[in-house]
Amino acid sequence: MQRHGSFDLSSRDLNGRLEQFSEREFSVLLRNEKLRSERSGVVFAYLKIFVSQRTLSLDKQLHRLYREFTDRFLHFLHGEDEKQDIAYFLGENKLGLLLPNTHPQAAKTRVEAALNRCYEKFDSEEGALFARWFRGLDITAYPISKVSESSCFSAKPVLIRDVRWKVNEGSELSSAVDTVKLVLDWNLPNPELKKTILDNDIIKDSSLTVHQWQYKYVKRAFDFVASSLFILSLSLPMLIIASIVKLTSKGPVLFKQERIGQFGKRFQFYKFRSMRANADTKSHEEYVKKLIRGELDEINNGTDEAPMYKMVDDPRITSVGKILRRTSLDEIPQFFNVLKGDMSLVGPRPPIPYEVEEYEDWHLRRVSDVKPGITGLWQVLGRNSTTFDEMVRFDIDYVDHWTLMRDIKILILTVQTVLNRTGN
Repeated sequence: MQRHGSFDLSSRDLNGRLEQFSEREFSVLLRNEKLRSERSGVVFAYLKIFVSQRTLSLDKQLHRLYREFTDRFLHFLHGEDEKQDIAYFLGENKLGLLLPNTHPQAAKTRVEAALNRCYEKFDSEEGALFARWFRGLDITAYPISKVSESSCFSAKPVLIRDVRWKVNEGSELSSAVDTVKLVLDWNLPNPELKKTILDNDIIKDSSLTVHQWQYKYVKRAFDFVASSLFILSLSLPMLIIASIVKLTSKGPVLFKQERIGQFGKRFQFYKFRSMRANADTKSHEEYVKKLIRGELDEINNGTDEAPMYKMVDDPRITSVGKILRRTSLDEIPQFFNVLKGDMSLVGPRPPIPYEVEEYEDWHLRRVSDVKPGITGLWQVLGRNSTTFDEMVRFDIDYVDHWTLMRDIKILILTVQTVLNRTGN
């Protein structure tokens, strides 16, 4: 009997049925399995079945059938020998299942067998009702980098007529037997799954334990009030900086760029423009990709004793832009991102989409569990002397140990860091 955290995946109640976990318990299981998979590289499968909530709510017979189907399906999926571990959460219109140590191809085979055995138990009328509320299912693997992306599936149930004719002794066709069979129409949910994995419930569901009410409401209230005060107090400096940027180089005052936020949400990121307008980003893109891949010898602009993983003497940056970057004044417009709710004052640095394409699975936690921030633990403790993996560990440490007091301390350290760098 396998245990994950404080929950037993194969536990059954007194009636011998699989135990249903609450939504919160299931999110803890999913999160722990995700962390274990990141450490070990062992793949697990996450299965989600969708049903029509509106249809179930309007028809009591369908709702009863749904409950019966759930019991039968879980029984067949788990296996009569009870050697297969699964955990499940049953919502009003969703059945979520965790299959540890299971490759998605194996999960697909098990699901097909369980669904068809379950469907065989229905009579023709129940089978027709079944088709009315069963909307489809998804099977996703984690970590995605350990399996082929084509191994993650999405399916819709299709009922087909199976007509078989009886043959008499004279080899002539006699009466026909007309039955209906369940067929799963499998397809890929998205050919670019790696780029869209942030939208998957593996990320969202497993993050529920992080988003306590303190983080969702207290941190947001602090961000809103503090960013509003910062904007009001810095309105005159912002006006002066905007005028200088406009007068010294051609192009817009603000630099706008698409960034990746919490749960993979894309948003417009603001900074004062410090580069020439329409500057080519290829050099930065190549540099960042090498940093993420760990090709450090090629990008180290410092020494072995004091490495610096940052582009220096970037020809794209204007003379005014160098001052803005050295003093971090180019970051001020990000307070508007905080005010809008796309960012927080403190959190992981918001990545550019082409950076996320290079991420390993465990890197995704830094952009899925919390909102990105103007400053963070990495900025005040490591900055440009750390590798990308070290930066991610700083961010994950922040995610796992967030408190409002820690945010305040990081903000104070950020001011000290900026002033010290200015003095240098």
